[in-house]
Amino acid sequence: MEVIRRMRGILPDAAVAFTTVSDSHAVDAFSVYAIHYLVKPYTEADVVETLRRATKQDFSTAPKSTLTVRIGNDMYELDQRDIIRVEASDHKTNIFTKNGSVYSIWMLFGKVEAQLDKSFLTINRGVSLNMNHIAKWRAYDCETSDGKLFLLNRRRRQQLKEAYFAFQMDALQAENARK
Repeated sequence: MEVIRRMRGILPDAAVAFTTVSDSHAVDAFSVYAIHYLVKPYTEADVVETLRRATKQDFSTAPKSTLTVRIGNDMYELDQRDIIRVEASDHKTNIFTKNGSVYSIWMLFGKVEAQLDKSFLTINRGVSLNMNHIAKWRAYDCETSDGKLFLLNRRRRQQLKEAYFAFQMDALQAENARK
């Protein structure tokens, strides 16, 4: 704990999480403003939650990336940070946003998917999720911030997990670099 107290003098905003086999020092950990105290055995979900806390996800600091779509005669520029997920539906593509809007467009999923930025992960045929809006990641499925559950492609589960965790680690490093 003393090392963390000294570090706080140099890096007061650094994210600190503890992993241990005992909860005997939990009170001390939070006295040095730890973001999490994980007791072994912990789950992937625990690690994801710790990373989410560490990155203090702030969508306003990410560079703006837009998706331009046409609905009828109108053109819309959607901020990709606001898009939770994109799903194929027959010959249309549905775009779900964090404010609850659903944009249903006459464009094949693949064409929309090609315009999405690196924060999107295609987890199944016709389903791409914004990794900033994944609330829970489990072994066989994940849940988006709007409460929708998605099964992970069985053959690609490990690859998807690695991509998601790499994205979270990049976000953590970017946050620490800004400090």
